[in-house]
Amino acid sequence: MNHTPTLAKLADLAHDYQLADALPIVTTRMRNLLLDTLGCSIAGRHHDAVQKACVAAQALGMDAQVMGLGSLRRLSLMGAMLESGAAIRALDFNDFYWGPGIGGHPSDLFGIALPLAQSQSSTLGELLEATLVGYGLYLRLLDVMAPHGAFDHTTAMTLGSAAISARLFKADRNKMLQTLSMALVRGPAMCAMRQGAISEAKATAPAVAGISGYLAAQLAMAGLNGPVAAVMGKNGLQAFVAEGADLSDLIRQPLLDQHLDAVSIKRYPCIGTAQATVSAAQALHAPLQEAASPIESVQVHLGDSPLIRHQCSSAYLHPHDRETADHSFFSLIAMTLLEGTLTPDQFDRRRYLDADVKALSERLHFHFDLAGAEQGLFSARIEVRLGNGKSLRSQALHPPGHPLRPLSADELSRKFLDCALPHMGQERAQGLLENCLQAPLHTPISTVLKPLQN
Repeated sequence: MNHTPTLAKLADLAHDYQLADALPIVTTRMRNLLLDTLGCSIAGRHHDAVQKACVAAQALGMDAQVMGLGSLRRLSLMGAMLESGAAIRALDFNDFYWGPGIGGHPSDLFGIALPLAQSQSSTLGELLEATLVGYGLYLRLLDVMAPHGAFDHTTAMTLGSAAISARLFKADRNKMLQTLSMALVRGPAMCAMRQGAISEAKATAPAVAGISGYLAAQLAMAGLNGPVAAVMGKNGLQAFVAEGADLSDLIRQPLLDQHLDAVSIKRYPCIGTAQATVSAAQALHAPLQEAASPIESVQVHLGDSPLIRHQCSSAYLHPHDRETADHSFFSLIAMTLLEGTLTPDQFDRRRYLDADVKALSERLHFHFDLAGAEQGLFSARIEVRLGNGKSLRSQALHPPGHPLRPLSADELSRKFLDCALPHMGQERAQGLLENCLQAPLHTPISTVLKPLQN
């Protein structure tokens, strides 16, 4: 089947979308996602992987075009993209989506959008509109990708970033089409990046993919044509989507903001699949303190998914580094039961290496018997057996931040301030919060970001 018209229609959707035509809630959601993403980047700046990305960013040139979110220095455009993307992703605290295909973190796209918007002297409204277009294409591609296949969500990062770049460049329809074709052919990213002992390079993977999307747009703007016909064929997009996937699903919904309300803003700094589990563990902390009896065993009931089974395997029992710890159901449950919360500070202190966390991890037993995991419902039930013979139970169907249990305005602001205040003063943090949520859409993005500057 010839899918070239599908790609052309997708390019038209990306070219034509207007935030002004959307419901007001769409703009509010994009403002919230921008605020949350900036909070995650502020908290993530001091992560080892981000600091290394900042060194690499400097090597890409110091022509002082735009501010990077890792160092807050003025850097070359691609240097700023590299360190900004790493700062956003490093703590695994930014947003989360899981649909019928695979899951991902679409706010990684801001790592490309924010530096480019600065360089283009874009307004807040132009940034949000372009990034929403990126979200739309990113999420649609995830939905047709093969669950448990060889490629992960970073694959969609190239496509989404390319669309954002083309929008901020004000590309015409044909240049948008050429941009998307070049992005798709360069996009596939292997899921080995997130398996076993997880590499520090995970933090930079979305930025590297996003820069490829940005370069696709630059090449299209220079007049280069992409593989428009071939990229949709068996050796192109069809090679990494789910078997039997209907590529017309990419264009079935005319509105690119259709999926936006299915994106979660995380409450906890860990993998999206464990958010409900951490919520259930948090609810048990106070009863455990009151019971004042040692824990004999912990039975953890989760959804049956190959991904969750992997994250509960022996490879994650005693993680040695932060990247693996925030993917380890063992460490996440143990730290939360012991301290009643899960915060970036616990990972900074390498709490997962402490003897009490390791000992409690050994008492965890997993059962994969809850429904809904294949549909993105990662619920959890935890039963704790105490030394005095009593048992405590907690269940979380939808964790805080889930689309069916979204964070309130106060909870969103509190998460941002918890991320920002350890690293910047109250006045600057409050100013950035207000700019994201309240600044008129015609405000230059450089003005919105000004409180970040020392």
